[in-house]
Order: sequence, then structure tokens, then C-alpha cells
Amino acid sequence: MTAVADKHLRLGSGLVALWPTLLVLLVLFTPKFVLPGGVPIRVDDFVAFIALGAVISVAILRGGVGDVHPLEWVLLATAAYVFGDALLGSPVGGAVGAKEYLDALRPLKFLAVFHVTRRLVNPEIATQTFVHVLALAAVACTVLALAQQFFLDPSSGGLLASFSLIFKESEEQSRHYFGYRAFGTFGTPTDFAYVSTIILFGAVTARGFPWRTLVAIATALCVVLSGTRTFLLAGPAIVLGAAALSGDTISDRVRNFVLGGAIILFAGWAAIELLPTDARSAIVLTVQSLLSGDLEADDSVRLRLMNLVLAEQTWTAAPWRGVVTRDFMRPELVGGVDSEYLLTFHRYGLFGIALLLMTSWQLWRVARMARWSQPSLGRWLTVTVVIGLLYGVTQGALINTRIGVLPFLIAGLAVSARRYAEPRETGA
Repeated sequence: MTAVADKHLRLGSGLVALWPTLLVLLVLFTPKFVLPGGVPIRVDDFVAFIALGAVISVAILRGGVGDVHPLEWVLLATAAYVFGDALLGSPVGGAVGAKEYLDALRPLKFLAVFHVTRRLVNPEIATQTFVHVLALAAVACTVLALAQQFFLDPSSGGLLASFSLIFKESEEQSRHYFGYRAFGTFGTPTDFAYVSTIILFGAVTARGFPWRTLVAIATALCVVLSGTRTFLLAGPAIVLGAAALSGDTISDRVRNFVLGGAIILFAGWAAIELLPTDARSAIVLTVQSLLSGDLEADDSVRLRLMNLVLAEQTWTAAPWRGVVTRDFMRPELVGGVDSEYLLTFHRYGLFGIALLLMTSWQLWRVARMARWSQPSLGRWLTVTVVIGLLYGVTQGALINTRIGVLPFLIAGLAVSARRYAEPRETGA
């Protein structure tokens, strides 16, 4: 190989190594756009599919598309099922439009992210760049969250309010959160908390994560400022469990456990000192409602109980396929439909739930296999899967084309690093 060719090869490998970093920056800092007909679309959607096309094209030119990972088979099956279910129409006579068909693109996007990432030729550089930029992005998001919490109110104008509203789901909803619950660059505080929690556990579990103490404190603060009860109530147990099981030696685990305990104490202090009274009262009311069994007392719990009407309807009318349509999810009838499991069962039935759980199972398998050769990424992915399963009870990640890419990005890095290490381990 000539010196010029070698230089171009190294340059190309370096550029490709920036793929995970580019993707996560687009996920964190670009808003969605809404096409005519109410179809949302994102820049990272285009980037994911263009990258997949490029990878497949190069593979074909080299004589084949290569192997298909079991996780990719599950995602392909999910896309085919969603499209086929829409093609068959709603078994209860509901309307099936373009959005129902386009839902099949969601698992295909996850497949694109995973496939491109696992094919990286230099995963070490890719992973190092990814975690360093992710750490900086987490600190930037924390600064924005603090500004939203302490410098904005529902009537605010100016640059900060205008920037925050770029990422809105609806302006009325986002303005309601100003000074009450921070949402960063996400449409809702809950999605912001999910992403912050994933980064938090990367700092706790992944060896070599840059500025891990600073990032852990910053992301814990983001979770607190979001006021997301799912993570505020379940988070301490997950933090201590993950910290105690992370590390290659006993001393590593002790240090991580101490760090986890410090994070919990800091989060508790921040919740008391920084959250407004209304947000603290909402958390206390949820805890009291769950402990007393008076579930109707808390609006958040009561609205989710209203959603169970959808499960009853689906079980009666179309338990295997689901109703496909969105017609029965109107807020005035059942409240806001948030739970990933309920929504999946309602629209796609037991077959849909099975595919959803199979996706999580395959991610878990990737994590378990990675823990032998890439323990840090394996631990991080393991906790990420647990977080996703928990989040699905009240909200959902795998039904969200934006935040849902993160587990597949981490999984792709783990598979790529493992594949890259194997030839060297065998002396090839």
C-alpha cells in the first residue's frame, strides 16, 4: 500500500469513527419537523438511513452484505409486522392512514443505527470520541436545564425561551414547564430524564468515562430538575445496584458504590432545595397514593388507570393483532396514553408485545456477550436495558424514534468493539 493510499485509508477510518458522535449530537440538539398530515421527521432519521445505504452499498461492492445479527432479524420482523398489520387494516373499523404505515420505519431506523455502528472499523476511537462528546453535551444540557428552571416562567420571552421552544411538543405544554420542570432540548421532561439517566449510568458503570464525577452529578441534577417520578423513585435502587456490580475488582466496586451513594445524597438535597413546591408536592402525592392504595388521589396515576380501558377494549376485540389505528387514544376519552407496553398491546396486540420484549431480550444478550470482552460497554448496556424496561411502564423509549436510538447505538459499539478485539485475541 502506498503512503498516499494509507493516508486516505486512515482519514476515511477517522471520519467513519465520528458516526456515533454525529448521531448523538443530532439526537440531542436538533428538533423535529412536521410534514403535511402531521407526520414528524428528524434530521437523524435521514442520517441513519443514508449511512445504512452507504454501508450496504460498500458491502455489496466487496461481494456481499455480510451476516445479519439476531437483533437485526427481530427489528426486521417488527417492521414487517407493523407494515403488514397496517396493510390488513384495523379489525375494529378504525382509520388507518400514512402514520400507521410509517410506524414501520421506527424499527428500521433502530436497525440502521445498530448495523452501521457494529460495522465500525475503528471502534476504539469511535467509542472514545463518543463518550467525550457525550460528557460535554451532558454538561451543556445541565446548564440549559438550570436556566429553564430558574430564569423562565410560563410568560417568558427572549432568546432563552425561544430556543427552548424549538424543541417543544406544543408551546402551551412547554411553557407550562418553564420554572417548574426542566426539559432541556427534549419535548418533555420525562424524555430528558431518560437520556440523562442513561448518561448518568455510563459515568457510573463505564471505566474510562471522562469527567465521570462531574458528569454523574450534572446528569443526576438533570433528572431531579425534570421532576420525573419514575426515575426519582426507582433511581436510588438502580444506582446502588449498578454501582455495586460495576468494576473489575472489589476496590473498583467499593469506589463505584461510594460514588453512587454520593449521587443519591446529592439528588435528594437538590430535590429538596431546587425543585419548586408544586413539583415536590406532586412527588410526595404520588408516593402517598402508591403506599396508601388510594390511586385516584394522584392525577398522574389516575390518568394511567384510565388508559386501562384501551387494554380491555383490545383484549375483547383484537387481542392478537391489536386495533392498529390511533382512533381510540384521544386524550378526552382515556387521558394521555404514555405506557409503551399498553400502547404496543393496544395497537399491535400480543404479537406486538412479543416483538417488543424480544427486542429488549436481544439487547440484553448483546450486553451479556459484551461483558466478557468489553465489560464497561456491557455493563452500561445492561443498565440501559433495565432503564428502558422501567421507563416503558409509564412512558416509552422504543416507541420513540428519537431517544430510542441510544440503546442500539451503545449495543452497536459493544458488538463492534468485541468483533474488533477477537482477531487480536486469536493472534490474527
